[in-house]
Amino acid sequence: MKAEELSFEPVRVDGCTLAPTPSMARTLQFKQLGIARGRQPNGTTVDASCGNPLCYASEHVLLRRWKSYGGKWPPLATKLARLPIGGHLDLPDYPTDQAARSRLRGGVSAAAAGRMLRFTTQSLPTGGVRITHTGTWGVADGGDRAKRSADV
Repeated sequence: MKAEELSFEPVRVDGCTLAPTPSMARTLQFKQLGIARGRQPNGTTVDASCGNPLCYASEHVLLRRWKSYGGKWPPLATKLARLPIGGHLDLPDYPTDQAARSRLRGGVSAAAAGRMLRFTTQSLPTGGVRITHTGTWGVADGGDRAKRSADV
C-alpha cells in the first residue's frame, strides 16, 4: 500500500462523523464539549444523541447524568455515610457467604453516597452481616490512607 492511498479524512455516514474505536470516539466527544481529559463534572458522562457509539459530530454530542437504576444500595450507602467512625449497621437477614459480602461491598461502593467510604464487613454469629464505618479514603493527599470524617 502506498502513502498516496491512505486517507486521514473523518468518515461521515448519515450526518455522523465516526471515530475508528469507541474509546477514541469518547475522547473526541469530550474534546467537542471543550472538557479536558479527566475534568468532566462529577456524575456526568458524554453520549451521542444519534445513538451511535462511534459518533463524535458536534451536533450529536451531549453531556448527560449517569443513569441511576436505584435499587437497595444507595439507601444503604447513605445510612452508612451518616454513621460516625466506628458506628455499625447490622443486616440480620443478609447472606454471609463470601460472594454475597463481595456484592454488598461493590454495591455500596458504587453508589454515589458510598463512593469515598471506607468500611469493613463481618459475619455475625447469629447470621447476617455487620458493616462498620472505618473512615473515608483520602483524596487531597493523593494517598490511600484513610482520613477521619472530622478531618474532611
